[in-house]
Amino acid sequence: MSNKKGLSENVANEFIHESIVAYENLINKVNPLHLRELNAWAGHQKCENNYEKIDNLFSTSVLTLENKIKSKKMILEGLTQKENKTDEVIKVPLKSMVSVANKTISKFISSLTESERKELKVILNTPKETLVENYNSQKEDVISKLEDQKNNETDSETISTINQVLTRLQTESFSELNYYKLKQLNEGL
Repeated sequence: MSNKKGLSENVANEFIHESIVAYENLINKVNPLHLRELNAWAGHQKCENNYEKIDNLFSTSVLTLENKIKSKKMILEGLTQKENKTDEVIKVPLKSMVSVANKTISKFISSLTESERKELKVILNTPKETLVENYNSQKEDVISKLEDQKNNETDSETISTINQVLTRLQTESFSELNYYKLKQLNEGL
């Protein structure tokens, strides 16, 4: 109740009312002997009361009626306020981003065999429109092959893996790298 929740006023009022009812039902079930034991165990500890407004709201003393009303109003205001979330923006220079991208690409290319590098060079020199057409065609072929394999498979783990690949293929969009990976997958099937 002490946190900002961004609730509407009606919902916040209902929340407070239901909290009071739940507290009253609970307090009637508490054995006074247990409260004395708890007080003996922790009563000597002094600390800051972060829940003073809530304590005032649940107070049953008629003498603190004004504090109870003020606390209810402050809790209501808190429940109706939206929490201010600030997303931390990390500013990275473009030069650094390009450097990281180049290192990633270089690492990927260095892991390729000589024939794979030649194939990648051909892909990068092919017009994008041609690649997109080939990508869509290969994608249909791969999906068809995977569906056939899935229908003929009995192992649940293999079926799960095929489903993951199918989901990824259906949500993935064209890029030269995705085209290259799809082509490799198609040749492997």
